[in-house]
Amino acid sequence: MKQKTIDWLRETVPGKPWKEVYKLYQETFPDELRKLSYIKTVCYKNGITNGLNGQFKKNRVPWNKGMKGWYAPGSERTWFQKGQSSPNERTIGSEYDSAGYLLVKIKNEGSRYDKWRPKHILVWEKANGPVPEGHVVIFLDGNHKNFNLDNLACIPRGIHAILNRSQLRSDNADITKVRITQAELKRAIKEATRHD
Repeated sequence: MKQKTIDWLRETVPGKPWKEVYKLYQETFPDELRKLSYIKTVCYKNGITNGLNGQFKKNRVPWNKGMKGWYAPGSERTWFQKGQSSPNERTIGSEYDSAGYLLVKIKNEGSRYDKWRPKHILVWEKANGPVPEGHVVIFLDGNHKNFNLDNLACIPRGIHAILNRSQLRSDNADITKVRITQAELKRAIKEATRHD
């Protein structure tokens, strides 16, 4: 870019939004076909800034001051009434797939994580009680749709990490069980040798 143009940018850019600068640039230099991104790069390399960061200046009044509670006329027809539920609200017991895991709605109140629980954990807990702290329930054959109790195992998070890190998972449940034992043994050896 020519020095004359850079000097023009030095004078013009401060205090103006980039779109306005670009419009003025096109009017002033109609024969120079440059994109706004190029002009911004030239300004950046030459230490030219518009000084605008999108923040309100001190004592500047926002456009919506005093409009609390304002709404477009007619929009009140679509407001929820007290006690009314959303038409797409799912009932307790509903299921949906989230990233390959089936979730079951267990209650209507609370956050999303309070309302929905993974189905495989619910199946395991129904037979065995709550999942112990620091443990996870896994699918032994890797099939996230196989909720057979024989296909679910509750293992410590540390063993789970070893299975993932060492790629010991298998689509055969029996092989995965053996590899869990292998991971537990590996962990026990590591613990025993740490104290030597």
